[in-house]
This record gives sequence, structure tokens and C-alpha cells, in this order.
Amino acid sequence: MVFFAIRANTVLMGHTYIKAWRKYRGLTQEQLADKIDMSNSNLSRIESGAVRYTSDSLELIASALGVGVADLLSRDPNDILNPDDATPSLNTELISAQKSAQSAPTLPTPSQMPKDVPVYGTAQGGPVGAFQMENGVIDYVRRPPGIADAKDIYALYIVGDSMVPRYQEGELVYVSSKRPVRPGDYVVVEFVNGKGEQVAYCKQLVRRNASTLKLSQSNPEQIIELAMDRVIRIHRILTMNELMGV
Repeated sequence: MVFFAIRANTVLMGHTYIKAWRKYRGLTQEQLADKIDMSNSNLSRIESGAVRYTSDSLELIASALGVGVADLLSRDPNDILNPDDATPSLNTELISAQKSAQSAPTLPTPSQMPKDVPVYGTAQGGPVGAFQMENGVIDYVRRPPGIADAKDIYALYIVGDSMVPRYQEGELVYVSSKRPVRPGDYVVVEFVNGKGEQVAYCKQLVRRNASTLKLSQSNPEQIIELAMDRVIRIHRILTMNELMGV
């Protein structure tokens, strides 16, 4: 089987409750930025979900706000905490008690995640983001909690910058070979090119029918059409929410 792989990565992107927790603690954006030694403009973009953030920066923010990382990812303080408690700075013991009472999910540490997701192949850059893959498992990476029991998962490293800013070159992605693929999903498409070579794309699915597969790439913006009789397989790249189980 020919595939490309995902590296366990500390770069994240998506919705968080950072802004809600900051306001609940009675802090301005500037005050929180000062606490974590970050520019106000960068914190603003993280709060809005406009830029990627590292797990290290998320831990810094969580520590400054006196909450866990899981709270920032999945808990709105206005929904979960006691609405009669208007104190903007709950102590750690109270937060812990409320988290326990609400049975909030806790993200495991890396050592608690089995390192059993196979990373397939190595890749060489090609035209408009295509690359050829070699068979075989080249590594194993950690299994996030959201796919703890999934049997259809593998990982690949992104090659090239054709999907920036969504995916950076060298970024690890987790791929499902079984989950349904729908327009708008980011996918791995393996196909045979005009030279008879088996190559792969990481693109966004626009549309498909019995004869044509239409894909979108970001850098440069381009629509790519492939004849379905050349397509070997289409697999869906999993989202961060699916990987984290939130």
C-alpha cells in the first residue's frame, strides 16, 4: 500500500474558550498577554481562531487563567461554573471540584497515548503538490484519545506548501481509510498520473461524480480535476476535534 504520513505535532488550530475564560477572570486581553509574555495582537488572533497556536502556548494561557488545557478547549465557564458565583478568580481547588462534578474530559499526557499509529512511506516533491510514495511503515506516532479504538487510522507527513496555510510542509496528519468523505473535507487522494506513476495529493474535496474528481488547493489557489478511472483511493484527513474527541 502506498501512502504518506503524519508526524505527532504540537501545532493546533480551532475554536477555544480562551476569551471566555479571560473575561471570566476579569482580565483584559492586554493583561493576559503581559502575563504570558505574548503580544496583544498575537493573543487576539489566537482567541479568534485565526492563527495556529502551539500546545506550549496553550499551557501558558491555561496556567495564567488558573484552568486546565481541557477547559480552554471544551468548557465555557458561563455554562459549567455556578452562575451565582461572580468571583472572577476561582481558586484551583474549586475548579478541580467543579471539573470532577461535571465529569469533564481530561486530555491524556503523551506517555498515556500508545505509540501505535503507523506512518507510511517517504515522499519526494512533485508538480502542483503531487508526490510519489514508497511502501512500508517508516515510523509510529502517538494515538490521540479521539481515535483510541479506531482500526482504520494511519499518518502521513505533508510534502510541499500547496496547502498552506491549512497544512504546513512537514506537518503530520492523521488519515482515516474508512470514514465517509464529503465535499469540503481535506483528503488524501492516490491516483495514477499521465506517466503511469502512482502518486498522491493532499487537497480539499470540491466535488466528485462517476467520471470526475474535483479538488482545491490553496497555494497557489487552483482547482484540479482528475478522471475517476485513474483514482485508486480517497481517504479523509481527521480534524483536531476528531483526534481530541471533543
